[in-house]
Amino acid sequence: MPKTEDKIYSKVNRMSKKILNYKNYNLEGVFIRFFISKLRRKKTKKPILTFHEILKNYLLNKLLIQTLLFYFSRFFLKFLSIKKKKVDFFLFANSEYKRNILENLFRKKINKTIIFQDYKTSFFQKKNKINIIPKYLFYQKPIHQDKIYNEIYNKINFFESVIDFYEPKKVFLLEGDSVSDAIIAQICKKRNIVCYCIQHGMKEPFFIPKGVNKWGFRGYFSDFIFRAENIFVINFLKKFNCITKYEIVKRPIKKFLLRKKKVVIISPKFNKTNKENKKLLANIFLMIEFINLNYKSSNIIFRFHPHTPRNILRTLREKLKKFNITLHNPINLSPFQSIKDAKLLLMFSPSTFAIDIMKFSKPLILLVDKKEYDTNLLKKKNLCKICYSSNQMMHHVKNYIKNKKL
Repeated sequence: MPKTEDKIYSKVNRMSKKILNYKNYNLEGVFIRFFISKLRRKKTKKPILTFHEILKNYLLNKLLIQTLLFYFSRFFLKFLSIKKKKVDFFLFANSEYKRNILENLFRKKINKTIIFQDYKTSFFQKKNKINIIPKYLFYQKPIHQDKIYNEIYNKINFFESVIDFYEPKKVFLLEGDSVSDAIIAQICKKRNIVCYCIQHGMKEPFFIPKGVNKWGFRGYFSDFIFRAENIFVINFLKKFNCITKYEIVKRPIKKFLLRKKKVVIISPKFNKTNKENKKLLANIFLMIEFINLNYKSSNIIFRFHPHTPRNILRTLREKLKKFNITLHNPINLSPFQSIKDAKLLLMFSPSTFAIDIMKFSKPLILLVDKKEYDTNLLKKKNLCKICYSSNQMMHHVKNYIKNKKL
């Protein structure tokens, strides 16, 4: 097992049973996710707090404000309980993109479904179809303020009040990587509520990251019924004892138009250093300029990543103005809508989108960093053209155009 996973296990094992078994919950999986998220936050830039956020944090730490908020929320919660509808499905989303996916899955069951949004609204916004839980009505006074794990205990109390209020039959969430995901799973387990984790954001076994990995932790998804898209993922997770219960959900393959002519460029996440992000941007614009000269810019679709940093998003929008390119919003348009008319797809970093492309048997040229990913299965299955440098990627695109495949 990689050293990073060993260090996280060591931290969890050193914790007392009193901490790990708060309210008789098994919080091992919760704290594993907590330490993984701390590790990831160290590698990324800390967000700059606005004056509004600083003021909000300051006020919420005042006992008087906490007491007033608590009694205010309880007063209005009584009115909500009168109008409360029967809820069969409780959906949990910690991003706008995930909420959109869940809404699409439950679009025929809107009346019996409610969704909890655990995030700030993003640049890409979409009108809600499913009723949103008014989380401010479930405000809990912080009762643990002296330890680094107070956030976890307070979240447990908060989600207990929400789930106990709605009493759903089933809970659905995506990915299962956040602290809140693991807390909700434990609450459901204690209350005999079925909790499903829908496969999302998982590139394994086709792209295996060489850093810290969830599959390095035994029983990582054992509190959920894991809903996977194919047997490859199930076999991979079973190999590392990450799952106990699972389902394979087969979705019908949609038909494509016969006259396909678009070149679709899938934007990466831009989650690296400023220097690396600038280099990546330069390579993307170089590729667009080349395709524009040798093909038609009106036949290019550029799909943004849902978590593109705002500063890079502005740069992309400004520089793409000079081309007659179709821009795709990842919140409003599904992966299928972006790739249905594609004759060629280009990706500058591996993501789950690549799995969607290969599932629909679309020609894909993919840029991969050898230091970050193992792509042995992908090469074995010959599912796409893998490049290890931007020059190699440009060479493959030139050949594609030269052979009149575009």
